[in-house]
Amino acid sequence: MRMLLSVLLLGVATLALAACSGPKPNRADRPELSSIAGRSWTAIQLNGKDIPTEPAKITIEFMEDSRIGGFAGVNRYFGGYSSPRPGSVSFSGVGSTKMAGPPDAMQRETEFFNALSAADGYRVRGAILDLLAGDRVLVRFRY
Repeated sequence: MRMLLSVLLLGVATLALAACSGPKPNRADRPELSSIAGRSWTAIQLNGKDIPTEPAKITIEFMEDSRIGGFAGVNRYFGGYSSPRPGSVSFSGVGSTKMAGPPDAMQRETEFFNALSAADGYRVRGAILDLLAGDRVLVRFRY
């Protein structure tokens, strides 16, 4: 009897945990986000100007758990993003390491972080991702 009760309790606990965990909202469930999530994108333009990808490129990766990360040309960075509706995006809690680099790379990195702060939308066309402020392209990426 004791064994039967233990098995029964274990079964109830397992079902309860399964019900609580349920399917989590997954960015991949939203087709517009699955096109950007899980890829490393390399910036090719910043504020309308072509930017070098050598010696250090600027990258961004959108993870399916609403986090971003990448390399800003001098420092690694991290943060969060949200996209409450198709084509919209906002970034939060962006932080980075604090390495110093050449003045032009540091300036580009500052411009990149400012662009993340100003972004309110995105557009994907093939292998190109644009971060937007209204209709203005802030950063253009390619994967």
